[in-house]
Amino acid sequence: MTATSKVTIVSEGVSINVDVVPDARRSEALRLIRAFLRLTDSGRRQRVLEWAERLAEDAGSAAEAPDFAATDPSAAASTGSLCGPSE
Repeated sequence: MTATSKVTIVSEGVSINVDVVPDARRSEALRLIRAFLRLTDSGRRQRVLEWAERLAEDAGSAAEAPDFAATDPSAAASTGSLCGPSE
């Protein structure tokens, strides 16, 4: 049985109550929500939202990629970089 606790996130009149299962993924999600709610500039919020959505789409595309790795370097050259842009 997994222990849970109740967490309330309050920012700018928005209150979110969630049952929290202590795991890393949930902790990351809560950190992201808290950071996002601290952004006061609507332009920055929009950029963060669009960036997060692009990352999620990229992750979905990567999950749909074939389950094999090319061993021939020319295969990577013909399909473009296997890695996304580095920042």
